[in-house]
Amino acid sequence: MKREIVAWFSIFALFTTLTVKGIFKGIDRIIADVIIIYANPVLDRIFSVIRSLGHPGLCFLIASIISTYAFLKRAKKFAIFSFIIFILLVNTGYGLKNIIKRERPSDFYYRENPWYLRFPENIIPGPLHMKFAEKEKVYIKKSYSYPSGHSLRTFFLFFVLAMLVDKTKLSKREKDILRGIFYGLIISIGFSSIYLGAHWLSDIIGAYILAYVFYLILSYSATYEKIS
Repeated sequence: MKREIVAWFSIFALFTTLTVKGIFKGIDRIIADVIIIYANPVLDRIFSVIRSLGHPGLCFLIASIISTYAFLKRAKKFAIFSFIIFILLVNTGYGLKNIIKRERPSDFYYRENPWYLRFPENIIPGPLHMKFAEKEKVYIKKSYSYPSGHSLRTFFLFFVLAMLVDKTKLSKREKDILRGIFYGLIISIGFSSIYLGAHWLSDIIGAYILAYVFYLILSYSATYEKIS
């Protein structure tokens, strides 16, 4: 397990280095440009709702529920470690954002062409909803892009939930359904961040790799009993 953690951390370090050097800039731009072409108000609303599932407050609540549930099931070590590692993951993500200072797609396109307006929170790709944008007094977002905080949090939490589900006495079919839902949410929230102009594809991939490293650390450091 230690070797696996080191291996995945090395992969993250390499991926981050390549991202900073702009190796993935081409594919990131292509995907963002295609999304802008096909963006529409209906999808804007749908993906805004999906992305809200990765809100920091909601994720903190989920992490607290996981920790409390494990504690009540007498898996005290897992309860404590899962919450601490989640907090460390979140702070690591924020720290990397402010060290790397990568520009968000919304900021990039706004700088290239001011007609590509974005909402301050729910970022909209393309010159859409001009009246709403004017009403909301659109500003360029001041936070940074790499790695995606939404993807960091949701990948870790939903993987932990999948881990817990696997340790329950549910049937194999029920476990598979729940795991499928969790993994589907991870992918959907990641894509919504790309669609809404909050992140590049490489921001999402980098976040997934880093979150997996922390998930492995939790798996290595904390054991837990069967949860009924």
